[in-house]
Amino acid sequence: MDTMVTVSQGEVWADDSGGDGLPLVLLHPGVGDSAVWDPVLPALVARHRVIRYDVRGYGRSPAPTATYSTVRDLSEVLDHFAVERAVLVGSSMGGATSVDMALESPDAAGTGARRPPDRGAVRRGGLSRRGPGLAE
Repeated sequence: MDTMVTVSQGEVWADDSGGDGLPLVLLHPGVGDSAVWDPVLPALVARHRVIRYDVRGYGRSPAPTATYSTVRDLSEVLDHFAVERAVLVGSSMGGATSVDMALESPDAAGTGARRPPDRGAVRRGGLSRRGPGLAE
């Protein structure tokens, strides 16, 4: 179901595929709108509830008329669809929004970003050398 969602001092276009389970929220990059997810959307919708929206000034969302926060807008979109917890999947600008949301509301957001196992760790003084074949 696509709709306009009222957010603080504005509105954004959003789409919710419906369904049960922990939803995936797709956050687009700054070089496009939510249509960037169209090639993978059918496969995702077949297995998950998927929510996507256009950030203010992108795609079907009107241009901003006041200063706004992408994290606040995301939070208000989630509230509109009665989502308490979601997996956030973002690219570029959308990835930054997902990380900011996870830092501000860790109980509400699980991000799609993961560190590859045992490929290195940041330690005081720099990167450790824990990769295959490297001595520490």
